[in-house]
Amino acid sequence: MRILVAITYLTLAAPALGQVTASQAPTPAPQQVTEICPLQLDVDLAKATAVGGQSFIKMPEKGGIVMPTSRYVCDKARVQSITVRKEKDRKREVLLNVSALLSTEYVRQDVNLTIQLLVNGEVKQTEQWRSLTIGTNQGAAAYIPFGGSSPKVREGKWWIKRADFDSWFGEGSKPSVRVMLEVVP
Repeated sequence: MRILVAITYLTLAAPALGQVTASQAPTPAPQQVTEICPLQLDVDLAKATAVGGQSFIKMPEKGGIVMPTSRYVCDKARVQSITVRKEKDRKREVLLNVSALLSTEYVRQDVNLTIQLLVNGEVKQTEQWRSLTIGTNQGAAAYIPFGGSSPKVREGKWWIKRADFDSWFGEGSKPSVRVMLEVVP
């Protein structure tokens, strides 16, 4: 079911051409995998655009962007992609959904995950999960009935007042999303 939800999110949202930066490492070549632990991914929403050049800020309800981020790993755990969507766009409020698709090359691995919405570097919204078990469904791991796990999607969903949304995503403002992943020892 969760994989179906992830596939649905990925098909509803347009692939992003926006800025994704990871801390603690230089920008790698496109095929290069970079090990960063703990991992912090920052997405600049002011610069993020979908296919066709439409900015996130001007997207209609249900519109969104997908940033592929799988080239960065933390002890085989990775954030496959980050999706940011306007789930509901009402006159007085906007429902913002930020989701992270997590996987690992291990059968199971425990991680801590934090998803944040920042404006001009200041944290406005946060969701956290501690000791979240993720895994793989590749190869023999798909047949392990007990003790295995599968990729997971976790979402930060926040209702934002229209005035705040317009201010946070308006001219001169720098909205961004931060996803932090660390392996539980």
